[in-house]
Amino acid sequence: MAMMMIGRFIGTFLMKFIAPNKLLAIFTACNIVLCLIISQSFGWVSFISLILLNLFLSVMYPTIFSLGLKRLGSKVPQASSFLVMAMFGGAVFPPLMGKIAETDIAHAYLLPIICYVIILLFALKFYKPKTLKWKNRQTAESQ
Repeated sequence: MAMMMIGRFIGTFLMKFIAPNKLLAIFTACNIVLCLIISQSFGWVSFISLILLNLFLSVMYPTIFSLGLKRLGSKVPQASSFLVMAMFGGAVFPPLMGKIAETDIAHAYLLPIICYVIILLFALKFYKPKTLKWKNRQTAESQ
């Protein structure tokens, strides 16, 4: 829990300098690497990676939620309910990880990589940052 709190403070501070979707991509990539390290059973290195996983996980949900609702106008209430319902992974993945953990706990951490790849795709490909109107107007006027 302490790592989640520290991660939220660090993430909030970094969003002043780094675009939220880029910070989300960086934190997600870190979690993919950490899950790979955990799955290899490197002893203390894997244990520390397990603790650091929460640090980088801390900004994911609020950032995904806010970026997902950006510029939806009157559709925000409906979209927010879809985003809340879309967290079904929190109900599906723990039992699956438990089944895998019955044979090898470390290998169970390969499963969340599926979710992290989807989040990474959202952050890098599917989220479209808002372009400023005055920049578009200046570009149109210069052509």
